[in-house]
Amino acid sequence: ISSITSFTQKRAHYSLGLDVKIPRIISNSAFKTVMYSIADLDANFNYLIAKSVSAGLDIKYAYFQINNKFFQNQINGQIELNGLGLSLFYINNTSEITYVKLGSKIGAYQLLGSLGTDPPLFKEYSYLIEPTVGVYLNNSSFGSVGLLFSYSLWNSSFKPEMIGMRQISGLNSSNFNALNRVFCVGLSYEKVFGYK
Repeated sequence: ISSITSFTQKRAHYSLGLDVKIPRIISNSAFKTVMYSIADLDANFNYLIAKSVSAGLDIKYAYFQINNKFFQNQINGQIELNGLGLSLFYINNTSEITYVKLGSKIGAYQLLGSLGTDPPLFKEYSYLIEPTVGVYLNNSSFGSVGLLFSYSLWNSSFKPEMIGMRQISGLNSSNFNALNRVFCVGLSYEKVFGYK
């Protein structure tokens, strides 16, 4: 009990974490129609820079797969996003064993698109901002497990070239105009170190 109680009295100096999220495409109608959201993964390191504020480094990988139901022919293809970002979070202890993190991630990412099993045919660099909130349950010996919600804002939009096509039948240019927006829900694990 004393180890759990100390969590409210002291802050963890730094942490290592892993986020596993299920993404849902919510803007760009072509992106929503043509692609399935599969996974959004983050590995991160965070350091406490003030009493309730942490800054960190985040490595992201996200995977989207072609929706075969949309095409008459069965085809395979995918879009992958990977890259490096920075994070800034406000941390608030809500009880002896729970805390909330509210903040955002921002970074530069590489988009890779391919059709079938070919090497990536499309490559583009994009910036991404991802406001995130998490509610965590802490056990000082095991670590923390949390429920996460995030909203990714890309500065790029889905286009046929991303999956090796010049055009996609049934869609017009207006379907591709909106910038990509992705909502994610998932679980997080944090191992905290160096209480102070």
